[in-house]
Amino acid sequence: MFETCLIIATILHLAALDVMDSDHKFCTICSKRHISKPSIEWCSECNQAFCVECSECHRLMSTTENHMTVPIDSYDELRASVLSISNMCEDHNETYHLYCQSHDKLLCPTCIEDHSECKDIKSINKITKISRIPNHSMKYERLKEELSQLERKAVIDMQLTLKDLEEKKLRNARKRKQMQDITTYASDLHTFIGLKKLSSDTATYVASLQSLLENRSLDKVEIALKLDENITNFSNRINTFGSVQLQKIPGNIRLESQKNKQAQIIEERSIDDIVVKLVNTMNTKGDSIMGCEFSPGGKMVFSNFSFKLKDASDFIAVFDSDCTHLHNISVNPNYAFDVVALDEKHVAVTSPKQNESCIMLIDICSKEVTRIKTKSECRSITVSDGNFLSIAPKLGILSINAKMETF
Repeated sequence: MFETCLIIATILHLAALDVMDSDHKFCTICSKRHISKPSIEWCSECNQAFCVECSECHRLMSTTENHMTVPIDSYDELRASVLSISNMCEDHNETYHLYCQSHDKLLCPTCIEDHSECKDIKSINKITKISRIPNHSMKYERLKEELSQLERKAVIDMQLTLKDLEEKKLRNARKRKQMQDITTYASDLHTFIGLKKLSSDTATYVASLQSLLENRSLDKVEIALKLDENITNFSNRINTFGSVQLQKIPGNIRLESQKNKQAQIIEERSIDDIVVKLVNTMNTKGDSIMGCEFSPGGKMVFSNFSFKLKDASDFIAVFDSDCTHLHNISVNPNYAFDVVALDEKHVAVTSPKQNESCIMLIDICSKEVTRIKTKSECRSITVSDGNFLSIAPKLGILSINAKMETF
């Protein structure tokens, strides 16, 4: 508290600038004698401006020799910085003269009646004299620099923590999208395996969040001043007023396990417990469905391979996500063995026709068909890193450039 009054009392010396009259550029004493002389100084305690001669007398008088004055040229700048500060008691409209350390309150002569039992009341004039000791200004500067260093460290630590949380947020969003895709489009086997992997990744993610709580990276940070025990003994033997420290205050952030949230539970199941359940049926209008694929938007595409050497009627059937049949696309005179989705509108279909084998790129909306000729009879097909992977009899898995010349 004591150091607080030092700061307040010093400010009060400047607070009187707020009531300075509009004629502050002229000496107040001389003006009362109807003489206009330019002022050079302003005394906040006398609330008066002085010319050269009057300023000299002001410094020589025993009652005012310790008053703080400011150059008149600095008046406007200083006045603007203390406009909101008053050295007058709001309750009694009297000037503050005393300071009660017990209640950390400034007192006017009338206020003292309510503090008759307080034993640590100090004169503001004595406090301000102590605050003017030149040796202490250097200590204030040292404390100010220490405060700036701690503030910079706190800011850097918070920025690193926020960056780490942002990265975790992005990874979590990708995992959520992956889980949604798996549960929507993958088979039961792939769903089981995929959720096992996501469960492990989720445990790692939760552990990393838990570590942020344990190492107190998410705690609130406050800058506190730890006072020197001998702060009241303002002597040259004191090297510092104290030290500024960063204090970690436990935050109100709690990490709730996903196991406690019913909507986010990933149930561990044995593959033996997976039961196939009939959800819906559809008529593909085909006699031999060989391939099935889901587009990113949920559309279903089936390839019908007739096995007929002559008069083949191969086609692909396109259904909406609600099992509504949209249309069939004929691939005659080619075959339709297997199908893979390339994007929302396009699929690739293999045609293992002897001497005319190809991969067809089909727009399932416009029904436009483009062909890529292959040297081998490609059958099953998938896409990886921009290349088609297909199985050919006696050759195994082939990698085919998806940008090959079309015809």
